Amino acid sequence: MLKNNFKIILLLILSTSIITMSQRLKINEVSSSNSKIIVDDDGDYSDWFELYNNSTNNINLSNFYISDSKNDLKKWKFPNIDLATDSLLLVFASDKNRTNIVNHWETVFREGDICKYLVPQSNPANDWKLTNYYDATWKSGFSGIGFGDGDDRTIISQTVTALMRCKFNVEDVEQISGIMFHVDFDDGFVAYLNGEEIARENLGGIGSETFFYTLATSEHEAQLYQGNPISSYSINDKISLLQNGENVLAIEVHNVSSSSSDLTINPFLSLGYKSIPSNTREKVDFLTFQNSYLHTNFKLSSLGELLIISNENGEIEDSLFTRNQIVDISLGRFPNGSENLFFFNSPTPGAKNIDNGFSSFLEPPIFGKEHGFYSTPFFLDISNPNSVGTIRYTLDGSEPTKYSTIYTNQLVVSGISVIRAKIFADGFLPSKTETYTYFVNTDINLPIVSLTTNPDNFFSSDSGIYVLGPNAETAEPHYGANYWQDWERPIHVEFFEQDKDFGFAIDCGVKIFGNWSRLNAQKSLAFYVRGEYGFSKINYKLFPNSEIDKYQNFTLRNSGNDWNSTMFRDALMHEIVAPLDIDKQNYRPVVVYLNGQYWGIHNLREKINENYIESHHGIEAEDINILENNMVLNNGNGDNYINFYNSLESIDMTADSAFNYINSKIDVNEFADYYISEIFFNNMDWPGNNVKYWQQASTNSKWRWILFDTDFGFGIWNVYDYMANTLTFALETNGPNWPNPAWSTYLFRKLLENEQFKNIFLSRYSTYYNTIFLPNRVNRIITDYSSKISSEITTHFERWGGNYSYWLHEINNLRTFANNRLPFLTSHFMNYFRISGQFQLNINQDIQKGTVEITDYKIEESSWTGNFFDNIPLKITAVPNPKFTFSHWEGDIASSENPINITASEKLNISPVYSPVSDTQIVINEINYNSSDTFNPDDWIELYNYSTEPIDLSGWIFKDEDPVPVFTIPENTIIDSEGYIILCRDSILFKSKFPDVKNYYGNFGFGLSGGGELISLYNKTGLLVDSLTYDDKDPWSPICDGGGPTLELKNYSLDNSKYFNWQAASGFGTPGQINSVFTSVENDLNLFPSDYKLFQNFPNPFNPTTIITFKIPTKSFVNLSVYNLLGEKIRVLVNKVYEAGTFQVEFNGSDLSSGIYLIRMQSDNYNETIKAILLK
Repeated sequence: MLKNNFKIILLLILSTSIITMSQRLKINEVSSSNSKIIVDDDGDYSDWFELYNNSTNNINLSNFYISDSKNDLKKWKFPNIDLATDSLLLVFASDKNRTNIVNHWETVFREGDICKYLVPQSNPANDWKLTNYYDATWKSGFSGIGFGDGDDRTIISQTVTALMRCKFNVEDVEQISGIMFHVDFDDGFVAYLNGEEIARENLGGIGSETFFYTLATSEHEAQLYQGNPISSYSINDKISLLQNGENVLAIEVHNVSSSSSDLTINPFLSLGYKSIPSNTREKVDFLTFQNSYLHTNFKLSSLGELLIISNENGEIEDSLFTRNQIVDISLGRFPNGSENLFFFNSPTPGAKNIDNGFSSFLEPPIFGKEHGFYSTPFFLDISNPNSVGTIRYTLDGSEPTKYSTIYTNQLVVSGISVIRAKIFADGFLPSKTETYTYFVNTDINLPIVSLTTNPDNFFSSDSGIYVLGPNAETAEPHYGANYWQDWERPIHVEFFEQDKDFGFAIDCGVKIFGNWSRLNAQKSLAFYVRGEYGFSKINYKLFPNSEIDKYQNFTLRNSGNDWNSTMFRDALMHEIVAPLDIDKQNYRPVVVYLNGQYWGIHNLREKINENYIESHHGIEAEDINILENNMVLNNGNGDNYINFYNSLESIDMTADSAFNYINSKIDVNEFADYYISEIFFNNMDWPGNNVKYWQQASTNSKWRWILFDTDFGFGIWNVYDYMANTLTFALETNGPNWPNPAWSTYLFRKLLENEQFKNIFLSRYSTYYNTIFLPNRVNRIITDYSSKISSEITTHFERWGGNYSYWLHEINNLRTFANNRLPFLTSHFMNYFRISGQFQLNINQDIQKGTVEITDYKIEESSWTGNFFDNIPLKITAVPNPKFTFSHWEGDIASSENPINITASEKLNISPVYSPVSDTQIVINEINYNSSDTFNPDDWIELYNYSTEPIDLSGWIFKDEDPVPVFTIPENTIIDSEGYIILCRDSILFKSKFPDVKNYYGNFGFGLSGGGELISLYNKTGLLVDSLTYDDKDPWSPICDGGGPTLELKNYSLDNSKYFNWQAASGFGTPGQINSVFTSVENDLNLFPSDYKLFQNFPNPFNPTTIITFKIPTKSFVNLSVYNLLGEKIRVLVNKVYEAGTFQVEFNGSDLSSGIYLIRMQSDNYNETIKAILLK
C-alpha cells in the first residue's frame, strides 16, 4: 500500500496549531538526503532548505530563528540579511553553524595595478614580505610581470627568480568574510599576505625555505594567454591577517631552469564583503569565486522531522514536516509559497520550483521468492503493495521503464535468471527498482557475485565502459578507449556465500579498474558505494577472516598481469607476508555473473584508498594524507613527506641523530618489512610504480607503505627469476624511467647509509628467511589457494580462453620460485653487505609460560632453529604469558635483561625462564562495558580471588589500552579468599542500581570501549596479573553491547582471553556474587560442546527482542535464519564460520508484525528449527 498518508496528514494538522496566519516566510523546498543535488562551500553534500519571502515587502531576517525542535525554537538565528519580496534564500542544514557569508566580491588587486618588483641577484632581506618593508629602491610596474610568450604587462630581463609587492587598502576588516587568491604563473611561486604564506605551487612544501637561485620543481605554463582558467585558492582562514589600512601581497616566482625562455607572475586578490562597500571596484569577471552559504547548527533527519521558523517572540512563521525522503528527491511547494507539497526529482535549491512534481512515491514490488539457489524451475509471483500502479519488468539487466513489459502472470524461472521490476503510476514517483537473481540447478563451489546493469553501461560503443569505443588509439594500450575513461556507471550487486546463502544486495557505482590489464578481455572492476545510489556503506563482512564489516569500496580484479595464468599470484604474495605489520589487501576468489551471463573467476579485493586506511586503522578519511609514486598527491596534503624527503640531502645519515630523525618521520620497521617483501617477491613493476604511502594528518604520524599490485613478481615472466638480484635493482642509482628510476630508489639508498637502519633491515630479513619465506610454508599456501579455484578454473578458461595444463604449469612455476628463491637472495644480501657467514641460533622454550620474539616475530615452537647473519645485531624478546613474568635467560647467554641484543658469529643456544606471578589467582571475572539505556550503572568490572588466602590489592593498577589515565586501587583494599570486588567508573550510578553490593571502588577515569578493547590488571610492582581483549562482535556476545547483560566468565579457572569461555549474563549481571553462567569445568560439556544444538529462544514470547543460543562442537559454518509461516526467509541472523563453542545472537523483531516465526539453524549435517512468538 502507499506510504501512510494518514500519519503525514496528522503531523501537518498538528503543526498548523503552532503556525500563525501571517506566513510571510515559507520553507519552500527541503532535502535531507542530498548526494549529488548541490555541494556547499566546502564541497560537501549537506542537507539544505530554502526560505521564500511570500510577502510584498522585503524582510530582514535578523529577528527570525529556525529549529528542528518545537522545544527549542531559537536553536539557530538568522544573521542580519534582507530577503527581497518573491526571493529565495538557500541555507545548508550542515551543523557547521556559519552566519557570515559573502554578499559582494571585490578584486582589490588585479592585472594592470601598480606594483613594486625586483629581480634579485642575492637573497633579499627576510622582511621583504612585510607591510613596513622599505621598497623605494625596487622598480615600479604594472602587474603582471615576466618575460617570454608576450603575455606580461611589465617585461623584465631573463631570470630564475622575481619578487613583487602588491599594496591594497582595507577600510573595515570586520566587514570581510572571505578571501580568494587567483594567480597565473610560470613555473612556481610562493605568495604571502602581510608576511604569512598563503599559497604555493612547485616550490616544495609549506614553509620550506627558498633562495634567489631556487628552481621550481616542475614546469607550469601560464594559462591566461591561452584562454584557460587560472589557479585559485580560497583562504578564508587567513582573514585574521588583514589589517585596517595598508596591506601587502608579496609574491616570489621561480623558473624551472636558468635557461627557460619564459616566466610569468600575474596575481589577483579578492575580498568578500558582508555588505556592499561604499567605494567598490567590483570583481574581475573571468575569475571564478567560491559560493558562500549560511549553515545551521543542526542537520536534518532523512527519516523526517518538523522544521520550524519563528520570530523573536516565539511566534511561528511557518513549519514543514520533511517526511521520509528518497536520495536526491526534494520536498517542496508549488506554486512557490503555497500549501501544496510535492516531491521533485529535479530539485531547484535556491531557485523557484518549476512544476508540480509528484504527490507521493510508490513502494517497490514484492518478489515471492528470495534471491538465490533452487534445485528445480518454479513459478515466480511479483506483487504490487500499492493501491495504484503497474509492474513492469526486464530480463536482460536493463532498468525497467514505463515502456517495459507489463507483469500480468507468474513468471517461469529456470536456469540463471535476472529479473528487474519497478512500479509506475501517473502522478507518482516510480518505485525503486527491485533486482533478483535466481540460480536453478547451478553448482559452483565459490562465492558468487551477480552484477546487474543496463547492457549499454558496459557494451555501448558510445558509453559502455567495457569496450574500445570510437576514440581508441590503434596502438596498444589503446589510450582513448572507453575502458580508459574515468566513467562510472550504476550497477546492482548481489553476493552469495560459498554455501549458496544470500549475503547482501546493494546498488552502487562501477568503474573499470587497473592499468594495462584493461586490455584483457575480462577486465577488473572497482565498486563505489555512494549516497546517490541509496547507501553509504556495505554492512557486511566481505572477508570472513577480517574483523572489518563495513566497506565503501571493493574491487573484482581479473588478477592483473596474472590473468589466465594462476589467477591468484598477487593474493599469494599478500598471504605470505600476512603475519607482518604491513598494510596489505584481503583476498577471496569469487565467480561473477553479469546480467545472468557467466563472467568467470575474479579476485575480490579491498580497494586501496583513504577508505581502506580508515577501515584498517580507525582514522577518518578526511584525516589521512596519501602520496603515490614520486610524491604525487592522492589525498589530503603531502607537504610533510616532501619536506622530509628533501631534507635527506643535507643530513649526515651516518649519525645516530639521523636515525632518530628518520624514525620520527616514517615507520622504520614497516618500511623495512615492505621493502624486504617486494625484494623477496622480485616485483619488477616496482619501486617506480605501484607505490602508495600515508600518514594521519592531525597527529603528523609516521608514514607507512601499502603493499599492492605485486603480480609482476614471483617468476611471472621467467621460471628462473628466483635468481634475480632485486636488492641491487631496488638500489639502482641511474635506472630507467620504468621500473626503477633514481627517485624511486633514493629513500632506500639514503636509509641504508645509516647503520641502525641497515641492521634493522638485515636482522628482519634474516628472521623472515627462517620463518615466513620458508619453501614448505609458501608451498602450503600455493596448495591452499590453487585448491580453492581448481573446481572452477576449467569453466573459467572455457569462457575466457586458457587451458588447465597451462594453469598447472604456472602453479608449478610458483613452486619453483618458492623452492629456489631464498639461497640466491640470501647470497645477494651477503655479497652486497659483505657478510662473511651465518650462525645457528637454537631456542628452547616452554610455550605454556611464554614465547620468544625475534625482531618482533613470534616463535611458537618449543624447539626452534634458525640461521642468522654473522655480526648483525639481533633483538630477542621473551614475552611471558598472563600470570607469568620473565626471570632470566639460560644457555649460552646468561642475562636477566629483556629484550637482549645479540651479535654473534658462532652457534648459540638460549632458553627463556619464566616465574609465576605470585598474585595470579586474581582474575577479571565479569565486565560491563556498555549498559542498557533502561538500566545504566555505567562501566564496571569484577575481580575474583580464587586463592585460599586474602590478597592485598593496595596500589594495584587497572587500565584500558590507552596509556593514561589508569586507576589505582586504594590503600588497604583487601580481597578475601573466594571474594569479589568491583571497580566502577561511576560509584553513584553503580550504587543506585546495585544497592546490596558493598565491595565496590571507583571512580576509574576512563570508559570501557563499546567496540571492545584490551583491559589489564597490574600488581603494585608493575607485573601483569591478568589481561584480556573483549569485543562487541561475534564470536563474543554482541547482546552485551548495550543490550543489558554483562560478560561473565563461565569458570574462574578458564583462560579468560578466549571468547568461548565468556557468555552473556542472565539479566544485568551479578556483581559481588557467583556468575549466573558459572559452570563446573569437570561436569558441564557445554563449555566444550560435543554436539550441535539450537536452544529455545528466551524470552518466548518476546517483544521486540529475544536471545537465541546455539552450540557447535567443531569449527563450522553456521547459518541461522528466520522464516514466516509461509516458508519465506525474512531475516539472516548468522551466516559465517564459528570456532567450537556456545554462542548467543539477538533477534530484533521491531519491524515485524505479531505472529509465529520459525528460526532455523543449519551447520554441516545439522538442521534444527524452533518456534518464536512475537507479541506486540
